[in-house]
Amino acid sequence: MNECSLISPRTVAVQLAELYERPFGGKSHGRFRIPIKLVRRMLQQKRVWPDQIEAIRRELYDLGYVLHDMEGFWVVVSQRTFSSYRRVNEASLVAVAGPLAFPEGGADNDELDEAAE
Repeated sequence: MNECSLISPRTVAVQLAELYERPFGGKSHGRFRIPIKLVRRMLQQKRVWPDQIEAIRRELYDLGYVLHDMEGFWVVVSQRTFSSYRRVNEASLVAVAGPLAFPEGGADNDELDEAAE
């Protein structure tokens, strides 16, 4: 039976987002990792359940952040961080993975499902 936290996922997400914007650890703001032990203390409970993690992840996403669950700790990163990442194109992927099964404009999943029937 899940423990029922009185602290809402939205509250935790807002606190994590605020922490992202605060200076600590020698940085003015930015990505950070937080041990699960501290998250449990934020929630005032002994365990953090998968449904709570997902709820907090969704709330953070709505606030513009991404939560990465690394088992013993969480990493919080701004969605803006990912917008500057390099984008993989088909030629780059083919260079490392070889020819792709379905070329652009080829069969999609619906066509495959119909063919399997």
